[in-house]
Amino acid sequence: MITNNIQHIVETLKKGDIVGIPTETVYGLGANGLDEIAVQKIFRVKGRPNKNPLILHTHSIKELKKLVKHIPPIAKKIADHYWPGPLTILFDKSELVSDLITAGSKKVAIRIPSHPLFLEILKSVDFPIAAPSANPYQRISPTTAQQVHEYFQDKVPYVLEGGKCECGLESTIVGIENNKVIIYRLGGITMESLKKVHPNVELAPKDNTKVVTSGMDLKHYAPTTKLIIVDNINLFKKNHPELNIGVLTFEHHNNRFIAKEFYYQLYQLDQQNFDVIICKKFKNMGIGKALNDKLQRASYSEGAS
Repeated sequence: MITNNIQHIVETLKKGDIVGIPTETVYGLGANGLDEIAVQKIFRVKGRPNKNPLILHTHSIKELKKLVKHIPPIAKKIADHYWPGPLTILFDKSELVSDLITAGSKKVAIRIPSHPLFLEILKSVDFPIAAPSANPYQRISPTTAQQVHEYFQDKVPYVLEGGKCECGLESTIVGIENNKVIIYRLGGITMESLKKVHPNVELAPKDNTKVVTSGMDLKHYAPTTKLIIVDNINLFKKNHPELNIGVLTFEHHNNRFIAKEFYYQLYQLDQQNFDVIICKKFKNMGIGKALNDKLQRASYSEGAS
């Protein structure tokens, strides 16, 4: 059920059930992050394997300190700059954090979100909230409450109406290693922006197949319709007249605007029974790097033209 009543959400979380929560990135499927039974519901309802870690959300550095062993100076520096906001940071976890959250890793991913409704919820409970994207495993991330409801129906008691997500892409996930900021997942905060705060920033190696944190699966964010990345949209349509083709394209050239609309438009196309959906890569700079990463993981084919 879609609701505007935050108290329904808070009470449901306190009872150990799951809820749909708006964030500035994408809608999350939330549960009490310290309750293993509640967290297991997230994995079960999403169809997400337990080997895939979850992100914990909290509302303050004071609460963060309960969940981690220490806060490295570089982590504190970038947290001060970006929180609350679409950046997730990996820390050495405290004993309070279950191995279920981290898939057995000693590192826990934590974020302080900026969405006012999510922050209000976090301040109304005495636990962090585990909240991966509110979609079935590997499907398109939802950016509206209606999409969450369509995905799960009565499997999720309440979805809080919070409007369309402002950022529209998942948070950027980083770790701190040897004085470097390592980007494990591209998202709402760009590499270029991070380098202005700490100059030593690198992408995690692409050949690293180990799932360190959320969003690293080679297949992810995918529609049920086959998605193909093409070099030339018109040429592909000309060469495949037999196909009913959906085109993922945007009127605006501003990648920030595109990011807000990306999943929403892909979701809409996926409902229309096309044979395939096609899209060109974006200019590979700034938020375009994150958009291209999402495209790559969502596509069944590579390098088609």
